[in-house]
Amino acid sequence: MAITKHSKHAVGIFSRDGDVNYVWLVKLLLSQFFNSVVDEVRSVYISNIRSNFLSELRNFSFAILYHTQKRGRLNVTNVTDSLYDEELEDLHNQYGKKNVIVLMDDLEDNSQNKKDKILREQYDIKDKACELFLISEMEKESCNLNSSNQEWSEDPISPRLQEEHRSMSKKRAQIKDIIAEASPHTVNDKDSYSRSSSYRSPGRRYSDTDSQFTESMFDSQRAKDFTDNNSQITAPSSNYNSGIGAHLLPPSSGAQAYVSDDTKERQNLKRSSDDAENPNHTPRKHRRLSNKAVFIIIGVVGLILLITLISILATL
Repeated sequence: MAITKHSKHAVGIFSRDGDVNYVWLVKLLLSQFFNSVVDEVRSVYISNIRSNFLSELRNFSFAILYHTQKRGRLNVTNVTDSLYDEELEDLHNQYGKKNVIVLMDDLEDNSQNKKDKILREQYDIKDKACELFLISEMEKESCNLNSSNQEWSEDPISPRLQEEHRSMSKKRAQIKDIIAEASPHTVNDKDSYSRSSSYRSPGRRYSDTDSQFTESMFDSQRAKDFTDNNSQITAPSSNYNSGIGAHLLPPSSGAQAYVSDDTKERQNLKRSSDDAENPNHTPRKHRRLSNKAVFIIIGVVGLILLITLISILATL
């Protein structure tokens, strides 16, 4: 994908969290406010299949690494059980520091002290991304981004949220300035990351000319309810037609979780192994019962032989 010097950016939102968590961010980037700097937005779910992630990098000129505290921890990099050590490095190598930002969402404490603490402990963020944004629930609420339509409000929705609205407005402007100043890259098929896999995920592409965008998104409240009730399930939403990792059916379909591609493969290998061990497809439970029956028979026969032997010895 060749991107000329003055063209708008193709923005990729990379995350291990389902895109239902950042619908507000997608819609914000596609709003009129970002129209001069953003051409399209696409969400990329990061699964454990590394080649899929790497093959997606060619499709963008700017990256947002997204993480929500709904997971419980702010463990992006450099800490125990960090989630994005390699991915942050890859984004930095692909786009450069000025074309990568890290956004942590749903925080209760988004103060400057909290930000400084994160940057000290997770120092790769400062080294490999140009900015770290901490977004609180109250900030999103002040701008109407937690509502059902998630449309930006130029005025605070409540007088008590004026400070949060000013803070969020400042961050929105800062994100726009960063994207505007970022240098679009020309990424071709010879790129070292592109060679790792020929897989191209259809993902979910959002364009600023997509008039059906609003209709295609989840009903926000139902999706939020599902996420809250299934906090241990991390997967992209049904905005993916196929694509990387696990998927969720839309709420109207019962919001059931599909099994990820790598899990399906392990299940198929397990079934193949079972078939090899048992060509007649006898269930494991039945095999255990059969073994038990064999042991009983052997025991009975042994007992009979023992009784016979004792009888013979008694007659001698």
